[in-house]
Parts: sequence; structure tokens; C-alpha cells
Amino acid sequence: MVCFLMVISFAVASLWMFSEPILTAIIPEPELVAFASLYLRVLAFGIPGYAIFESGKRFVQAQGLTS
Repeated sequence: MVCFLMVISFAVASLWMFSEPILTAIIPEPELVAFASLYLRVLAFGIPGYAIFESGKRFVQAQGLTS
């Protein structure tokens, strides 16, 4: 599951890294597009850690260790 999430997170992160043209087509304000694309670029670096945390959390829950 971790490998699958890493592949998916790589695809999402690459989309977020180059999100400015997509956001430009949706949002008419250039300053807002610049801030939103910068936010997504910074957030993309946290995707692998979040994916590993979520898969580890599900694994522990499946073992019944919820305390």
C-alpha cells in the first residue's frame, strides 16, 4: 500500500508543482493564482510523509491497536 500511495502521491505532487497554468484558467486574479500555486508547491513536499503516516495508521488500526 505504501508503494501504491507513493506512486499516486508522485502524480499528485507533479500536478501541484505545475498548477499555475491550470489555476490561471480557473481563477481570474493573477495575485491569487501566484499565492495558490506557491502554497501547492510547498504542500507537495509533505505528501510522501502524509501518505506513509496514513498507511501506517491503517495498519495499526487493522491490528486492533487503537489505544
